[in-house]
Amino acid sequence: MPSPTKNQLKPVIGAIFKSKGFEGDRIDDLSDALAEAIAQSLTMFMNQVKVAPGIPSSPTATIGPGNLM
Repeated sequence: MPSPTKNQLKPVIGAIFKSKGFEGDRIDDLSDALAEAIAQSLTMFMNQVKVAPGIPSSPTATIGPGNLM
């Protein structure tokens, strides 16, 4: 499952800002920047959480457990 994109997160963040009473001329720019930062962070996190298959490193090994990359 892919991580959420900036365009998916921006309306959610904008709604949170409005519910908390944030106001200002540049509130849309703030929600855009925050959505972009969160989307990039989630993408990097999802890329690191992939599990590698258990491949033995030596020919004499019989088992090789998977490792988190």
